Amino acid sequence: AALAQTLEVPGSIAYNDRDVAVVAARVGGFVEKLHVRAALDPVSKGQPLAEIYVPDWIAAQEEYLAVKRMQGSNTASLVPAARQRMLLAGMSEEQVHAVEAGNQVQPRFTLRAPIGGVIAELAVREGMTVMPGALLYRINGLGSVWIYAEVPESQAGMLRIGAAVEARTPALPDRTFKGRVAAILPELNRETRTLKARVEIANAGGRLTPGMFASVSFAPDAVDAMSPTIARMRQVIPASVASSTHLSHIACVMSGAMAASPPGQVKRGICKPTRMVPKG
Repeated sequence: AALAQTLEVPGSIAYNDRDVAVVAARVGGFVEKLHVRAALDPVSKGQPLAEIYVPDWIAAQEEYLAVKRMQGSNTASLVPAARQRMLLAGMSEEQVHAVEAGNQVQPRFTLRAPIGGVIAELAVREGMTVMPGALLYRINGLGSVWIYAEVPESQAGMLRIGAAVEARTPALPDRTFKGRVAAILPELNRETRTLKARVEIANAGGRLTPGMFASVSFAPDAVDAMSPTIARMRQVIPASVASSTHLSHIACVMSGAMAASPPGQVKRGICKPTRMVPKG
């Protein structure tokens, strides 16, 4: 039966917008060196991105080291206070530990990638002055991607969130990628009369690249379970009628158990399929 066939639609691969990290400046300073210089460059978690010189840290660090070198019982309470001022200046615990261990001023720090992926946005150059909160990098992860499947309007009502899907792409014809429907976007394309279904696919190895075309298949069991209306139709319409080659029209209005009568008339009652046999 046609209702049990796999639903296959085209789609396009895009970044997973939930797998994004923004790298911003915590403090004001000068960008002395960039380790990653171009958009779409791949990065791994913890990889150095930039070296930043922070003049405001010098005074706080020198004060801490001076207090630490002082002798006397009256200075014991000053050390924690001086350490706290370094933290308030924007230094992390790791950077404070480095000053304590090295006993010397360290006005530079290395900015590192919080996740692996690609540089989606690069907003910094060597020699720039950065202010607190300024965007420096935006990184998109590639552990998973989204596929926006174009589902025809006539079949969009069958979709359900969580339905299992399979995807293939011309770039990797021998691979099949499995995923699930993550969302059904509430916007209809007026030109193509399609709705977008957002499918999330695991991207082991980063083989799927945003921008690729894909073919998305909804499994028969997923399609069957998508719509309660279809289940009700299967109970009402006999298989022999649905499969008849002479069938030209079955008119059933499922809402409220209404049945279709001759054109222009609708009567309430049990929905009885009408078999239309063309003359001649």
